[in-house]
Amino acid sequence: MRGLFTDLLAALLAVSGLMSPTAMAGDDIQCDPIEMAKLVFSAVNADFSNDHSVAISETTAVIGVHYEYAIGCAYIFEQQQDGSWLETAKLTASDAANNDQFGRSVAISGSIALIGAYREDGNGSSSGSAY
Repeated sequence: MRGLFTDLLAALLAVSGLMSPTAMAGDDIQCDPIEMAKLVFSAVNADFSNDHSVAISETTAVIGVHYEYAIGCAYIFEQQQDGSWLETAKLTASDAANNDQFGRSVAISGSIALIGAYREDGNGSSSGSAY
């Protein structure tokens, strides 16, 4: 299973034209690691050891961290003119509760992002929601 940074690297390589989308579809990336960018998160004590979700659209990346502080969040990064990536937002659910797993899934198209909360209880126990 690929990790957060492997997924992000594959997405950045595909956007930059250095990796084809078909190469991204495989489970393993067969290339020497090339650091395209370093993303620095504002959270200092977050648990980044579990699964994460990553989506990218043009110059915007969304990274879901569904176990951060037991509630979950999603980070928005924007690519800058010099090619670096800057965290521009940290999203949390307006009705956040422990174990909702906000950020377990993320999607983005243009300026619209969709964040999934797999175990949110809005329509019954662990029914899930999207924000």
